[in-house]
Amino acid sequence: MRIKCHDLHVQRIQRSAIRERSGEAGISLFLALLLVLVASMLAAGIIFTTQTEIWSTGNYRSSTQARYVAEAGAQQASNWIQQNWTPPSNLTDTTQFDLSVFPAQYIGGGSNQKIVFASASMNTITDTYSGINSSLDNSYKSALHGVTSPFSSLNGNATFEVAAQLLTATQISVTGSSGTYWLTKWKIVAQGSVGFLQPAKVQAVEVVSDVPTSATGSATIPNFNYAILATGTGCNVVKSSGGSSSPGATNSYNSQATGNVGNSSPTIIGTGGSVASFGNVSISNGAYINGPIYSPDYNVGTSGEYGISCPHWTAACGNNSSGSNGGAACSSPSQIWSVNEDNSGSAVGCTNGKSCTNTSANMPTSLSSPSSVPDPAMPTVTANTSACTALSGGLCSGGSGGGGGCAATLPPSPSGTSYGLVNFGSCAVITLQSGVYNFDTLSISNGATINVPASGSVVINILNSSGSSTPFTTSGGTVTNPGGDPNNLTFVYDGSNTINLANGSALFATIYAPHAPVTVSGNGGLYGAVVANTVTFSGSGHVIYDTHLASDTPHVSCNCGTINPTAHLDEFSWSAY
Repeated sequence: MRIKCHDLHVQRIQRSAIRERSGEAGISLFLALLLVLVASMLAAGIIFTTQTEIWSTGNYRSSTQARYVAEAGAQQASNWIQQNWTPPSNLTDTTQFDLSVFPAQYIGGGSNQKIVFASASMNTITDTYSGINSSLDNSYKSALHGVTSPFSSLNGNATFEVAAQLLTATQISVTGSSGTYWLTKWKIVAQGSVGFLQPAKVQAVEVVSDVPTSATGSATIPNFNYAILATGTGCNVVKSSGGSSSPGATNSYNSQATGNVGNSSPTIIGTGGSVASFGNVSISNGAYINGPIYSPDYNVGTSGEYGISCPHWTAACGNNSSGSNGGAACSSPSQIWSVNEDNSGSAVGCTNGKSCTNTSANMPTSLSSPSSVPDPAMPTVTANTSACTALSGGLCSGGSGGGGGCAATLPPSPSGTSYGLVNFGSCAVITLQSGVYNFDTLSISNGATINVPASGSVVINILNSSGSSTPFTTSGGTVTNPGGDPNNLTFVYDGSNTINLANGSALFATIYAPHAPVTVSGNGGLYGAVVANTVTFSGSGHVIYDTHLASDTPHVSCNCGTINPTAHLDEFSWSAY
């Protein structure tokens, strides 16, 4: 009985355990489903986050590309403006344009309008632009409208449109350069678009101004292209009275021709001694100009003794002895002749006995006015108005004696210094070296001999701080240039006092003194070229032009240059739109 009772107790316990286990049925399935749901949500979150980042990265890429496309459009418009834009011919007309305000305005249509060039679609930017000025040349609009994207494919599609507004325009001129230049400032708006259905759009705004670059003090002057270039205006700017018909007041030779190198008596060509003058050229008493004459508005005619017609001058200079002007009457007595000669054996453009008809012409466009002849760049030098003491025995301040004791070598001027008042005379024999010499004044007289090297170049600057009436004279002295090349010896003077060339032997040199009167006398003459304000010949004085100078680089710097405006980015901003 005791055993049965124990078995019944065990069975009861087992049944109880079974009932407890049956109450936990379905828990595992629930947990499994819950875990699947959580995992799905995490996966969906990861996918969403990844897709969002992809979209964000794609939008950033597109907007960045759109910005670069817009910048490319702005840069292309800036390049077009720099290289192709030319101002309207009436831009200086104050009844049409007001350049004194900012931004510049067109006022010719009766109301103030901004000056804008843009494609049609850009006219919708009313907060920036008021539209295209119809009075301006449509080529500007067409050109800027033609500025299209250089990209054929970028993320499907990439384009830009550009508009440009003129903010300021300033007209300037540069000594030594023909014409005038405009310095401008522009506001350029470019819209870049990248994509198809929902393209990224960016607007870039640039303010670009011209920064001029000019060559000052380092640029060389234009080549010596004439025996004489005279910057003066009025009567007798170039005057030749008397003298032999050979070589004449002007003639030419080639210093590098066979037999002429180093020859103190080179072979004369007989023509080519050209004269360019902004004023009247007067030839009388048997003088000869063996070469053409150039003058503003010369207007050579086709009839009459010399084919000369009336030019534009405002003061009377006379005419030839027949009182005619090549077959036509002058329209006004206030007009003068570009060239007048007295029919006493004088001739223009030829040697004696050759035809002289139609030998003159207008100035070339490179010589538009006297101001187009640049001023020389003189060195910055401490003024020295004392007599030169650089050589022993006073050889550069008059000197005395002769022979070997008077021979000396003078080195080039130290930087920033001047030798002062230099007077080579009394049989002094002075040797110069290649380089630059600064003299306050220079006199070569009384049998002095100046030797320059056969190669290399000597540049002599005449400063005239002392205010001498004749800062440079050659009278009775000799300058020996053994190479026979006038480009080896250059005299430069920026003042307006007289240069007197009265040397007894040939002087092989170039003279650049655009504001000074130059007198040429003496039997030696000048072999080279002269740029001066006026040139007066007397006696047997003459200038024999070296035709090789037209291809030589002059050893003269000038305060001149050309304007090469470069675009400077003043402001830049961009934004999505």
